[in-house]
Amino acid sequence: MLLADGAVELAVEDIAGDVVRARCLSGGTVRSGQGVNVPAERLGLPPVTARDRDGLERALGLGVDFVAQSFVRSPRDVAELRAAMGDDTVPIVAKIETRPAVEDIGGIVQEADAIMIARGDLGVELPMEEIPLVQKELIRAARAAGRLAIVATQMLESMIHAPRPTRAETTDVAKAVLDGADAVMLSGETAVGEFPFEAAAVATRIASHVEARGESFGARPVDVRHASEGAAVAHAAAAIPNELDVVAITCYTETGRTARLLSAERPVVPVYAFIPPVEVRRSTCLLWGIEALPASIPADTDEMIALMDAGLQEHGLAEPGDSVVMAAASPAGRTTTNMLKIHRVGMPVR
Repeated sequence: MLLADGAVELAVEDIAGDVVRARCLSGGTVRSGQGVNVPAERLGLPPVTARDRDGLERALGLGVDFVAQSFVRSPRDVAELRAAMGDDTVPIVAKIETRPAVEDIGGIVQEADAIMIARGDLGVELPMEEIPLVQKELIRAARAAGRLAIVATQMLESMIHAPRPTRAETTDVAKAVLDGADAVMLSGETAVGEFPFEAAAVATRIASHVEARGESFGARPVDVRHASEGAAVAHAAAAIPNELDVVAITCYTETGRTARLLSAERPVVPVYAFIPPVEVRRSTCLLWGIEALPASIPADTDEMIALMDAGLQEHGLAEPGDSVVMAAASPAGRTTTNMLKIHRVGMPVR
């Protein structure tokens, strides 16, 4: 058994009822609430426990935007959690921290809405030298499936007690961005650290600089699986700015799906998503390259195009005469993404 991301190693010597007696092989400090890891191919534990269901009910009642599921081992684990939500579903982030999850990542990214590469427990289950390449493989798998990829654990670990990160940590954050992650996540740095605001500011500065200046060093393009009409439309929309003078891509979406498809393509211009439901706008903010904006529900396609045109100008995102690419479902909100239009801002719809 390993405690606190492997800081303490125990060998189980005896089990008597609910009591497990273990011998300490490698000692260290363990704080309250830290994790316990039992490296094994398959554990006989249910993916969703009674305590999970109780916590899930409270979380959904609070209006959370995402639910993260720990120690996912197969797509069935994610499906069971989604079923436990009933009709009140929110996106699920599958935490990839076991060997079985790495081996079945293709199925997991199809079932989950996002993955979190939780390198602490993953580094306990796999040899540490494998983690850098596994991180790249997992991000690539998520991007190919059009899913979010979050890199987490020990990003700026030294900032729990120091106001500045190490150079190695700075490089680690930058590498996650260059690998194509949608987000990097701080853990102890902001949960229990002495410099939470500074840590968040440092992570933001590193990510912003690398995204602005590091395009030539980034991960190679990923072929997104165009298994649907909507994915094919998003692929075409993202390709147009490479050929034409286009300042932005816009989309109208009520579920966030069109924004997710566009984000997966990593277009070279900003993507502005006009989204009526506030809860969808909040969850969409985690997507790479997406700025979510409020919108009313249009009566028809012409009104949808007009509201995107007006919204771009109201927010100072485009000037009259600028060309933008528009992607959406037509009729609005009643079908999958099937519309692609090159539109000149300020011009009549018809």
